[in-house]
Amino acid sequence: MFTHRQRLTIKKSLARSAIALVLSTGLTGCATVPVPESALTFEQRDLSPQEVSEVLKSPPRSAGAKSAQYSAIPADGLALPQAGQKTPLGVVVSSDLEAAFEAYFHGRGEAALTRLAQDFDSNPDPRARWQNSLLRAQTLIMMGRAALAEEELERTSHLERAIFGSDLNALALRGEAKLWLDDYDGAFADFAHVVAALGTWELPIQYLSFPANRDVLYYATTAKLRAFTGIAGCYLFKEDYKRALAWASEAERLFNNAHFVTTHPLYGMGDQVYADSYYGRAMNLVFLASATLATTRNEKNSETLFNTAGEFFSAINFSVGHVTVGALKARILNQLGQTESALNAAKTALSLASDAKLPDYVWRIGVMTGVTLFDESRMDEAEGFLRQAQNAVDQVSGNLSSDRSRLRFGIGKDDIIHHLAQIDIQKKRWDLLFSDLEKARARAFIDLLADQALSQNRESALVAQIRDLESQILAYRLIVMAPGGADADTLAALDALAGQRQQKLDLLTKRDPEVADLITVRSVTLESVQTRLKPGEVMAYAIPGRPEDAVRFLLITPRTAFAKTLSLSYRELDDLLDRFSKAFGVSGSQRGISQVNTQVPLSSSSRQKSILNELRRVFPPDWWGAEELLYIVPSSGLYFVPWSLLETSYPVITLPTGGWVTREHAARAPSSASAVIVGDPEFGGELTQLPGAREEAIAVARLYDADTLLGADASEGKLRRAVGEGAGVLHLATHGVFDHDVPLNSAVMLSNGTDAESLTAEALFENPLPARLVVLSGCETGLGKAIAGDDLIGLTRSFFLGGANTILS
Repeated sequence: MFTHRQRLTIKKSLARSAIALVLSTGLTGCATVPVPESALTFEQRDLSPQEVSEVLKSPPRSAGAKSAQYSAIPADGLALPQAGQKTPLGVVVSSDLEAAFEAYFHGRGEAALTRLAQDFDSNPDPRARWQNSLLRAQTLIMMGRAALAEEELERTSHLERAIFGSDLNALALRGEAKLWLDDYDGAFADFAHVVAALGTWELPIQYLSFPANRDVLYYATTAKLRAFTGIAGCYLFKEDYKRALAWASEAERLFNNAHFVTTHPLYGMGDQVYADSYYGRAMNLVFLASATLATTRNEKNSETLFNTAGEFFSAINFSVGHVTVGALKARILNQLGQTESALNAAKTALSLASDAKLPDYVWRIGVMTGVTLFDESRMDEAEGFLRQAQNAVDQVSGNLSSDRSRLRFGIGKDDIIHHLAQIDIQKKRWDLLFSDLEKARARAFIDLLADQALSQNRESALVAQIRDLESQILAYRLIVMAPGGADADTLAALDALAGQRQQKLDLLTKRDPEVADLITVRSVTLESVQTRLKPGEVMAYAIPGRPEDAVRFLLITPRTAFAKTLSLSYRELDDLLDRFSKAFGVSGSQRGISQVNTQVPLSSSSRQKSILNELRRVFPPDWWGAEELLYIVPSSGLYFVPWSLLETSYPVITLPTGGWVTREHAARAPSSASAVIVGDPEFGGELTQLPGAREEAIAVARLYDADTLLGADASEGKLRRAVGEGAGVLHLATHGVFDHDVPLNSAVMLSNGTDAESLTAEALFENPLPARLVVLSGCETGLGKAIAGDDLIGLTRSFFLGGANTILS
């Protein structure tokens, strides 16, 4: 139900990552459950938020509920549905559906989806189509595509209602998808609707005769087990351990009853136990063990439950399950302050994860352990775990991560740089601090650009080869995570693919380092940056911090490097910038000096003067030690400081990375025209014409003795023809639109000849406009979004990719 690619704070993200494929492959504990012959109907109705809360208080249980004797792991082994069989749900298994189950169980997601598509198109049986849709949603969750799974479950729900008169299983599985997407409220609501519909009903464990309507009660039992286990996991991650214990305890009773009936010599009647029936029970046992440990604070009380979970995982040869046990145990022991026990559990889990080549698990466990040791001032040990985490997280960045919510995925990753930076500063290792800062920034950038098409004209064939290798690596990682997948041949194949990818990346870095930076994490050395700085030039590299942390910089000169702290926190900086925004009529959510509201007079009002004076006090010109030039590599709110208003005697240039000064920009942006000037595109009434844009463009054109693209001529096609292979200056006097939610949708507004036409940041990444100097003269054009890991995504970075040395906005 939960995948290892979820995005919470480090202590919660670890727990989620540890249960990755396990629950995504199914929570059913009764793969073939015989049921009594009786009619069952389940009333579904919408619940208010108050009713949802009431349902979730405690698991419903009737006064006459019974518990079967403990059902041990069957000695006969497990099976997958076979072609020609009729499942207890009444589904006749086709050859395509059999192949899909087999591919799904062994982590071959794309193969499963292919066979499911073939089966859905060729199989008219309504029940088979419903099972197909449900398995497709489970497969998408396994592959880290929970948003697509939610879309598929709309179809599942429609098919399910037509057969059973309800959609309890689709609803329960949708709860799992929402948990993957960090939507706790949505997940709780879906689970609560299932629980409310089923009430105190549960699978009987005694029968007077062999049941005939197995499909209905198997259907109900599956939904109930899925919902109960989901609620237990949800409460565990929210650290409400008492409720997690209550729901997990009841789920284990129901799982045991279901396995008892399934394997009963009379009631089971030779039924097979399908492999997926062990996933849910094993995972619920891990939840139960974790909640027991958290509430009793006694490791012995939970050890039997952890061991039993491990036995179920071993029965299906699921190595990730054993990583799960160690990781969740370490997480709870950390919270209880039992550091040494937690450290032992984490080391065991890390060893298993490393051996199985599961970098997602390695970095989360490593960060959790490193942060705990850091808090206890065990810096050398903490650094070891944090650097292990940093190396692992580099392997799951960009296209090697299936996380589709990249702005949030950086939360746990930020803990790496936050703590490593403090260790580097404490030990005064400025070269390592610079490297760590560059790597964190690079990770954030390539995460956002994963799956993004890049320049068509810059090593496109080599990039395509790298993308193909990354797809193969991801496919093999899913196989490794599946039961029995971590065999020697598979691990060797994964190593070989990683080696081939690295060779291609080395070649790409040699040919076009900027395109390489969009795909892989790399950094230049501090010494190489210092070599490029001239006397009197300083680079101020912002050190990321939490809101309450003081703003700090790594100050770099040609000969020295050291950390220096300003007299305000990041929270205080945000407050100051908000007040600046209000004084100058700038939207708080889209701060930037280029978006000053023309209706707010830029006169020397006392309020504006006061804010500017305060900014100048916070950032005094002599604080930096620069005499000729100051490079700023910003972080968080520092991106939105109006540096040009600070009245320095030297220029201030903001850079996307510290290593930017080492690049040979001139070689990438040859100039076939001295200047290309665009102004006042024809919007056809869709947008207000930008006042003064035409006059500005004409005036600038006179300075460069250049032609202008005005009105209907200011189209993308004519602009690209004018720029050609590169321009010395590209001046755009037009509207810009900044999309705060999806920064790559930010756009420069041009014309299609009659109406407005957008040239987006995404399009510029794919097909850049090379120019040495780019001037963006219009509202919002200079804005961007500071993302986790401290990079700015917007129009400016897109033009930097095109080869710009400098961007004015």
